[in-house]
Amino acid sequence: MTRTWGYSGEVEQALLHILCHNQERLPSSAGSVVILLTPAGAAMAETPSLYGFLAQKGIVPEVWVQGEVSATLPWPIRQVDGHVETWLNEMKRRTQLLLLPTPSLSFLARLIELDDADPFCALVLHSLLKGKRVGIPKETVDLKPPHSAGFGGAGRGGGVLLQRNYRQRMADAAALGIDFLENKELVSWLETKGRGQRELVTEEQVRFFAEKENGHMIVVSKGAMITPLALDTAKELGIRIETR
Repeated sequence: MTRTWGYSGEVEQALLHILCHNQERLPSSAGSVVILLTPAGAAMAETPSLYGFLAQKGIVPEVWVQGEVSATLPWPIRQVDGHVETWLNEMKRRTQLLLLPTPSLSFLARLIELDDADPFCALVLHSLLKGKRVGIPKETVDLKPPHSAGFGGAGRGGGVLLQRNYRQRMADAAALGIDFLENKELVSWLETKGRGQRELVTEEQVRFFAEKENGHMIVVSKGAMITPLALDTAKELGIRIETR
């Protein structure tokens, strides 16, 4: 049985587009720590431990938001408006670390679906493919069953279902390479170098291996990004994908 993702070969085209789009030779610029506040989560952006830690270390991140935000942070909050493509190209050049303090369920869904029409998703996916680190502080992820009106008055049953859905989205995000961080891990995470550009394993490569090599195991590098369709195809053809 294959996994149900709701999309097929288009996902690989999206990944290849994200990886290759606007990759002409561009001047390099100083790398920076970037915080992205998603619209649905921006109102809950007060995470004192994370921001206090960054301030203590003398780290001044760029903070970006789409739409309005009422949060109070130690640094200026910038809005993405107008020339989105220009903003995205510039951020691709200089972003070294990405933090997502308040990822909403809808944002995680768009991320898992590789929706690069959303500039924040496009920046996250591009960073992951380039081996840059993307982190979500665990202290900002509330996994208790929600009861508030902010969740549509779902009640306990609906809250449990939403919690389960959120956990699945987190697992899918982790599979893409996003790190879920405890506070004590932030120091080492910030100081660790990026992975370098990641290997991309597609359905076409799996089928080529099965036809030409007639093998039962594909060895890929650690940190490789394996598309959902490649995983499904490997399972269908009885091929094991192993990382080394």
